[in-house]
Amino acid sequence: MEAKVNPYESPRSAPDPQPFDSIWVSSVEHLAAFQQAFERTSFFRRHLLGTYDLPDGFPYLRPFLSHSRIPLIFFAHGCLCISPNGLVFRSTPFTLPLNVVRNIDKTLEFSIQSSEITAIEPYEFLSPVAHLFDMVFARVRTTNVNSQLSDILISVATKLPKMGTLRAENQGLVNAISNELIPG
Repeated sequence: MEAKVNPYESPRSAPDPQPFDSIWVSSVEHLAAFQQAFERTSFFRRHLLGTYDLPDGFPYLRPFLSHSRIPLIFFAHGCLCISPNGLVFRSTPFTLPLNVVRNIDKTLEFSIQSSEITAIEPYEFLSPVAHLFDMVFARVRTTNVNSQLSDILISVATKLPKMGTLRAENQGLVNAISNELIPG
């Protein structure tokens, strides 16, 4: 018996969205504020007390039994889905065992249609702390001019022992976004 073909159905089904379960969201402005906080804080405060001169509301972590406030290079953590239609991000809790994390945006959610994306490119961040923390973000520029979404930075979330593999993982993220959203 021959299978019936529906003439209204696409012969190629749309691929499932590609999920990234642990993503950091940042911005060029956020990284500039991180850099300024590092530069404003004296060597003594940074290295001996572990506290930084942070702007109000800036994300930081406080290690267990410590008064340190260590600034974070991201302002949101969550899950990112990539499909040919665009990007969808939903915040999820960010925790580190034995640390208190403050001022992470737990409500950020966004959807960016592929037609709104004007550029996808790597963004090199040179850490003022140490070269070990230098990293590449996926930079997504959009037509949302009057929005936080006009120019966002996205990174695979990591922990210190995996910093060496982060560059390759983030290049994979840039490639995944580009391959899904830019035809050909």
